[in-house]
Amino acid sequence: DDSVSSVLVKVSQDADVRAVAADIMGAVPGVASVTSPDLFRTLHDQLQGQRTGMIAVMAVVLALALAVLVIVFSMIANERRREIGVMRALGATRGAVLRSLLAGAAILALGGGVAGIILSSVVVLALRDRLAELLGSPFAFPSTASFGLILLIGLGAAMAGVLLGAFAPAYRISRQEPAISMRE
Repeated sequence: DDSVSSVLVKVSQDADVRAVAADIMGAVPGVASVTSPDLFRTLHDQLQGQRTGMIAVMAVVLALALAVLVIVFSMIANERRREIGVMRALGATRGAVLRSLLAGAAILALGGGVAGIILSSVVVLALRDRLAELLGSPFAFPSTASFGLILLIGLGAAMAGVLLGAFAPAYRISRQEPAISMRE
């Protein structure tokens, strides 16, 4: 109750801020003096480091997710090989087969994206006070328009990622000859 965590010292414009800080540290034992430009520069540097780390982690996670999507859709295309061979034998064009496979992937992405958005929104809304407590800072929820834009960007990213991951396997299987596709 008798302690002070910080004190703001205003100096005149012609004063040397670093000299005043040094005088304070020399006169008051156990005190650390930080000038405002150094404080904001340090904060900026810390935030920049965190942002760079977060971007790196997100890039790795996205690359791994894309790799998993390619593997999953390769397995799906392989399982549907005979069905695709029959479609092709009955007259479906390669483009029609490709569009069919990509449409299925888009439907899965849309369903998964919407479910993920709903689940994450409910969790964040329900736990925002706890998140603020854990982060040690207030959790400012974005405005409705900003939140809607974030959700649309997230849904678009999910759709783009799934379609990108599904394209190579769908293209490969749509190019096979019907007789080869129907063989086990």
